[in-house]
Amino acid sequence: MRNLFNKKQAEQLTGVSSEHVKQLVSEKLGEEIYKKPRYKKKATIAIILAAALCITTAIAANSSWLTHYIFDDKAPDNISSEVEDINKSISDGEYVVTLEQALFGETTSYFIVSIEALTDEAFEKIENNPGGFGGFTFDLGLTFKYDGEYAEGVSSRELPELDNGRKKYIAIEYTGKNPKNSDLLVYTNSDKPDLYMRIPVKSSIKALDFKINQKVSNVVLNGSYSYDTDKSSVEDNTTNLTITNFSISPLDFTLEYKPENKKLYGTPINLIAFMMNDGSIHGQGEFLDYNEHKTIADYEQYIFTFKNIMEFDNIKAIIIDKTVYPLDKSKPYKLDKDMLFKPFISDGIGRTHGGFAPSIEDVCEKIGAHFSFDEKAQTVTITYNGKTTTLNIGTTNIKFANRATETEIITEIMGENIICNNLDDILGIEFMYINFNEQGQNGDFYIAP
Repeated sequence: MRNLFNKKQAEQLTGVSSEHVKQLVSEKLGEEIYKKPRYKKKATIAIILAAALCITTAIAANSSWLTHYIFDDKAPDNISSEVEDINKSISDGEYVVTLEQALFGETTSYFIVSIEALTDEAFEKIENNPGGFGGFTFDLGLTFKYDGEYAEGVSSRELPELDNGRKKYIAIEYTGKNPKNSDLLVYTNSDKPDLYMRIPVKSSIKALDFKINQKVSNVVLNGSYSYDTDKSSVEDNTTNLTITNFSISPLDFTLEYKPENKKLYGTPINLIAFMMNDGSIHGQGEFLDYNEHKTIADYEQYIFTFKNIMEFDNIKAIIIDKTVYPLDKSKPYKLDKDMLFKPFISDGIGRTHGGFAPSIEDVCEKIGAHFSFDEKAQTVTITYNGKTTTLNIGTTNIKFANRATETEIITEIMGENIICNNLDDILGIEFMYINFNEQGQNGDFYIAP
């Protein structure tokens, strides 16, 4: 199970989007970067404090920090063996920045980085930063990019367990393609663009690429409506697409498409599915966590990370719409029967703590999950895809695979309905808020298992 970074919560807390951060970084480095100013949903963030992870289990001296702190020691051997001890440093006179360890993927990479203050004054700047150590690294301008490419999306969290005097550690997830297997450049101070270290990328976790040029009709895109509140219906956010290609690695999944309606773009809902060796089919909401978006020429690129490391041995094929693409690159074929999940709409119910949520019972009934309410114990039990979750009426803390810390789930009874926040994460399905008014209220949920 992975310990990723709660990018959704971090962006909500800070109000900083990845596109804005990349713009600032590129300006510092004297680069041009294209961004669509309309898109704001679920972007990854650049070196923002998501949350501190509290781990009490001692880590053995010969263990990989990266495997331990990012993958909870549950990475398969073929992934753990790719972790490199880098131990390369650079200093700006105030701080020494060291890239301790790295796991390079073709699209997503992970790093353990330390920053050591050389003076008491420099250390006080770290300690007094209102954003904590993560906020300090952001202010410092710690930046990653591959040689010849521009800086991509980064998220991070602190590792206070490794603090040693004036030396502090941070775990970093870096999203950026490296098409030429170029060196990684690490900039330590945004005010000193000529100060950086060059890290050769000896090897990376490979991806399988599929060039398909598949036309798909009536695809719902999650995100376009967020800039035009009077066009928040499903129909307003539906367009035809041409899927140009996709790629999959044990760490991530990349999708590229051309929209027929150039004004619409966003994460496609209910488009991707995974056929496992046992014949079961799982939707994208269960396996994927949206990570990064960018526009390249006339197509959109969306990068997802897997919520858990995905071993290719367990996957038989990728399904795009109703076309099956076997991982062994044998001939694609159409599903012989309608095995894919059907999206549906559920009413939004106002939450006491703000926002809206669908009825837990209604969603469970429509996706075939088991729901029960124990009135005496004041608990709700949900069983779906072999996983059982029990929620207290009130507050329950849950550790999700793609979160650095536990998430507070607030469950409440509203009239005849029981609702909670983060139901999409609990069930592993996708929610899209639709049909809301100009105040962003009284909406519904478009839900895709």
